[in-house]
Amino acid sequence: MPAADLSSDYLKRQLIAYIGNKRRLLPSLHRLFLRLEDRHPIHDMLDPFAGSGAVSRLGRAMGYRVHANDWEEYSRIINRVYLRLTPAGSAGLFSRYGGLEKLLARLNTDTAEAGETCFSLYYAPRSTENADYRTERLFYTRENALFIDRVRSWIEREYPIEEMDDGKSLDERELLIALLLYEAATHANTSGVFKAFHKGFGGHGSDALKRIMAPMKLECPVLIEGPEGEVGSSDAAEWVRGKSADLCYLDPPYTIHQYGSNYHILNTLARWDRPEVPLELGKDGRLKRKAGIREDWVRTRSAYCIKKTAAAALKNLLAGTDSRYIVLSYNSDGIISFDELCDLLSERGRLSVFADDYVQYRGGRQGLNRRNLTTEFQLVVESTGRHSSRDTEKIRRFIRMQELGQLLQGGFHPGRLEETGLVKGGVLLLGSVGKVAVPVRGGFKPDLSALGRKDFHYLDDDELETCLGLLKSASFTDNLEEAEVLLSLVDGSGENNGELRFLEERFFLLLKKLAHKKYRDIYKDIYSRALKIMSGERALEKLRALNEVALRRFSG
Repeated sequence: MPAADLSSDYLKRQLIAYIGNKRRLLPSLHRLFLRLEDRHPIHDMLDPFAGSGAVSRLGRAMGYRVHANDWEEYSRIINRVYLRLTPAGSAGLFSRYGGLEKLLARLNTDTAEAGETCFSLYYAPRSTENADYRTERLFYTRENALFIDRVRSWIEREYPIEEMDDGKSLDERELLIALLLYEAATHANTSGVFKAFHKGFGGHGSDALKRIMAPMKLECPVLIEGPEGEVGSSDAAEWVRGKSADLCYLDPPYTIHQYGSNYHILNTLARWDRPEVPLELGKDGRLKRKAGIREDWVRTRSAYCIKKTAAAALKNLLAGTDSRYIVLSYNSDGIISFDELCDLLSERGRLSVFADDYVQYRGGRQGLNRRNLTTEFQLVVESTGRHSSRDTEKIRRFIRMQELGQLLQGGFHPGRLEETGLVKGGVLLLGSVGKVAVPVRGGFKPDLSALGRKDFHYLDDDELETCLGLLKSASFTDNLEEAEVLLSLVDGSGENNGELRFLEERFFLLLKKLAHKKYRDIYKDIYSRALKIMSGERALEKLRALNEVALRRFSG
């Protein structure tokens, strides 16, 4: 199969913002899939947890026939459109309206009444300019909520689901819903999930104001000529049984966050059943049900999000999976431990690992204890092979190297770092005779610019374990400790303007993370100290701007 064009709009545009979205990992997965193809041709691909459809789109772009599944209705609709339709095949759609472009122009400019109300009633304020987050839900501007209601009502009126007696009408219906879903996911007044909205449009810092306030506008779908896919909507373990493929890509949820509640609004738009979520106020005059989550979200409650059931659910899924290659995408912060994952997967064949580092989506607050960097890795099972203890040791070594790289991308307490004995003359020396040398900036932050991708291979297993143990003991315990240290370093930085700016910018980032009600007293203390220590006009201006955001958060 040919390599995919990773710069194509099909792989970059019209993908909904999504926890676990693999858009950033597509280049890495592309390399992995090509490597597997070198061993054996890949024609059919299974994707039981399709989500936004990013990896399924990659498979289709690589020429695979993709069989995708997700039991959230919004995901099913989006993927049914983007994995099945082609530019040539969709050219004949909407002929009774003069074609898709003319219909979209009409829907985008129509000023008719909304028809059936839902989003403007439950998920937007009565007035965008005078919105009150205490008594109204602010997921959308008033104008965009009315747009959703009007367009979705029109779709349901013109394409009632009970009258979908041919494939063309169903394609037209779901294409329009998919385009509207993308707009609803993009212009939401959230940080990515629908369990909360910003207190005011764009949040206290108004850093996403343009995206949130921009009027919704349906755009023509970005499609490709490729094999027609198949899309299901059921429990992954049930769906995979009876199917055979060359490649099965598994991306199960790996945190406690349930997709059914996180994206409840998208399911309401997809189903258009308009459940009542009244704006009932409590004794304090605020909304009782702030997010207005539909009560039936539990129908798709995932066992993979529950620590007690995640491993058993995965074992059941693997038992029913018939594929030459199984690629499981997982995360170092996942519910199932790495050792348990290896045990489960090695029962199916020879196991290897392929990994990249990336900053994971957090959404919303960062807070006192959050440290952002994590490792996303792919465990690869070749079902025709047999796993050995040597394979296990290779995997463990690989993961240890990933952990070391992850640690070095963070920061270290200068005093504890010195106590490790690994620092000589401002350089971090790893392994005997300094096999790996890393300059340390400001006494706390490794400078990884000169570090090669294979440098850690020079360390033997004992050296890896020793370095990991020592560096973990020297790592900052939380964001507050790092902020305290940075403030002391700023105070003692002298006339080195380049070094001072480096320290200040890192401090501002941490101060912003502490600016929440829960840490109000901690924030106020460290802010007042920063005011006394910092003297440059640029630094003080930025400090005061951050404080304005913090005060708005505290008063919310």
